[in-house]
Amino acid sequence: MGVFVDELKVWKSGKRRTCHLTADTVSELREFAARVGVPPQCWHEGARTPHYDLTTRLRDFVLERGAVFVPARDQARARMAGRQAAPTTALGRMHLYDSVAPSGNAYKVRLLLTHLDIPHDRTSLDILATPPETRAPEFLEKNPAGRIPVLELEDGTVLPESNAILFYLAEGTPYVADTRLGRAETLRWMFFEQYSHEPYVAVLKFHTYWGERDNLDPTRRRDLLARGQQAIEAMESHLSTRTFFVEDRYGIADIALFAYTQSAEAIGFEVGRHTQQWLERVRAQPGYVPIKTDPLGHAP
Repeated sequence: MGVFVDELKVWKSGKRRTCHLTADTVSELREFAARVGVPPQCWHEGARTPHYDLTTRLRDFVLERGAVFVPARDQARARMAGRQAAPTTALGRMHLYDSVAPSGNAYKVRLLLTHLDIPHDRTSLDILATPPETRAPEFLEKNPAGRIPVLELEDGTVLPESNAILFYLAEGTPYVADTRLGRAETLRWMFFEQYSHEPYVAVLKFHTYWGERDNLDPTRRRDLLARGQQAIEAMESHLSTRTFFVEDRYGIADIALFAYTQSAEAIGFEVGRHTQQWLERVRAQPGYVPIKTDPLGHAP
């Protein structure tokens, strides 16, 4: 079950932009509209597919209250499946190597695997041990860099690096853009996440919960906060006019940036209104799962 909105389209007059609010069933659509306060006059009487016509303002309004963005061409499959269209298990069973402590980079992969309903096994390694289990010879054979996550495919091929794994899994699914420019924009934000966001937000999170929290050099902490805040403000600016990062549809750029941004406010960053609303839209996606709990009890 779900309630969906599609992309905004310009009327032939060029003076107004609207989108459609639809749902799995008419009763669910009517109930949602009444509950959140969609004006009754927005109902499109006699339409082949029951829907409400929404302006830009109303579109943002219903997205903030639980509606999910799904492109118009995907809505039929999404309503049938109760979630966005996903591939079959043709990729075969996979094996994900993640960590005992909740890792944002590993979480990205687990979230997309869950969205796509891809069967997989999981081995959690203790990266806080001395030495870390990721430095064991058998793991270094899989990834000489000694880092998680690592995804092992059914044929034994090993793929490290979280964003490379996301791009591999998303191929041919609604989670990556169809256009050449859209795919380039997706990579732009995934590179941004790894070079301008993760080195500061993720590193400060690690030191806050598992590293040398009280011994972190104050100058180093200020630098992490300042550089991470710059990245979060860049996100806020981008999201001030967009629902998601690329082509106004949820995809792997959002997954990459969500992983650590969801914890940013708790560790000292200021997260703006548009970014907070985007975080809620990600959490409202069909198939969403939260990051794993910390078995050590250090992270909330």
